[in-house]
Amino acid sequence: DVYKRQAMGCEINMGTKNRQPSVTGHPYPKDLEGAAIPADLLQKGRIPAVLEAIKIIREKVGPDVPIVGGMEGPITIASDLVSVKSFMKWSIKKIELFEQTLDLSTEAAIIYANAMVEAGADIIAIADPVASPDLMSPDSFKQYLQPRLQKFSASVNSVTVLHICGNVNSILDYMADCGFEGLSVEEKIGSVKKAKEIIGTRARLVGNISSPFTLLPGPVDKIKTESKQALADGVDVLAPGCGIAPMTPLENIKAMVAARDEYYA
Repeated sequence: DVYKRQAMGCEINMGTKNRQPSVTGHPYPKDLEGAAIPADLLQKGRIPAVLEAIKIIREKVGPDVPIVGGMEGPITIASDLVSVKSFMKWSIKKIELFEQTLDLSTEAAIIYANAMVEAGADIIAIADPVASPDLMSPDSFKQYLQPRLQKFSASVNSVTVLHICGNVNSILDYMADCGFEGLSVEEKIGSVKKAKEIIGTRARLVGNISSPFTLLPGPVDKIKTESKQALADGVDVLAPGCGIAPMTPLENIKAMVAARDEYYA
């Protein structure tokens, strides 16, 4: 989802069937002068098309099929507004600017998320890769990122799911205190059982079938074996560990769903 960031002033590349859309330009790389949430945020760019699509899907599938609205999380939005380089630099040398950027992006994320809920989404799932321990330390996560994620989850009028890329074991306890009903993790966490012990009853565990190494290449037998093992280890909601590669065969996704059905048969 690059549409909200486009509406906030980022330049984007729409990608191809082999490559997902990406942000290529940042409106505030040096400072936040003039930075604000557009009054017509929900009318800008492709956001109206997303909201209309949710309404159309809701009409077609009725009330019994859950609709998940996907979007980037506030931390990643913040980094795209100013560039990852500036964002990381400000997190050390310009804390005030860093926090202002986080507050701006969090408010924008809440507005967009609730618009999707109003359009008919049952669940809001955010992907926040820049919050990963690969980029931000666990201490920074707890001090600066966790409060924004808590505000987001408390302000969105639906069930929420938080996905952070990479090995998140060092921040999993903090993630579980962010108020999201679901925590989505990659296969990089290693032990699902240990992750479940850390999370306890604070959230449901979502994941963690490898998108690039299992779902994309297959084969079906491997997908089914890993899916059933994830469920046996304690995953609450079977799902890809991260974004699905655009060229993933549909039959591979169906195999994961079939594995769930077979496991619970």
